Amino acid sequence: QIIRIFGLAKVHWKSFSTQHLTPQLKRVSDSEDWSHMKQDPSTVGSNVYTVGEGLLLKWLTVHRQAIYDPLDEPAPPGKVKEDTRIINFGSDLMDGKAFAAVLQCFAPPLERRFDHTVDGGFRLHPEEREDYEHNMGIVLNAVKSIGLNTPFTPRDMLDFNQRDMLL
Repeated sequence: QIIRIFGLAKVHWKSFSTQHLTPQLKRVSDSEDWSHMKQDPSTVGSNVYTVGEGLLLKWLTVHRQAIYDPLDEPAPPGKVKEDTRIINFGSDLMDGKAFAAVLQCFAPPLERRFDHTVDGGFRLHPEEREDYEHNMGIVLNAVKSIGLNTPFTPRDMLDFNQRDMLL
């Protein structure tokens, strides 16, 4: 609760719209009025998430969509395309795409680490637990390569509760 009250209180619309923006956030900022985004149901009016938490979800969504939506295949005829909006700090983060996208946006040299076209590369459509662990392993190795040592293992990243993932 202390982090939610004091740490996430610093994450608000004003700081979000005036900070250094990645090209992906800049595109959203230029194409959508920030005041319009304030009405986004994923960032306001939640009984579960604070405004700061909603903004973090939106931030993750923008980056994930910028990197991975163009790579996702269109929906088969008669089916609806999967919604790529991130709405929780749990199952929506398990495939590693959101983490990978943020890393690629803030540290572009890491992009080749997430190449899905090479054998043993990032798996765009993980199906089994091994696939999810593989993707999280790539994410954690990328984090370590930029000097952010973390005690987490891929399994830790998959066996969590949403509060821990938020932190």
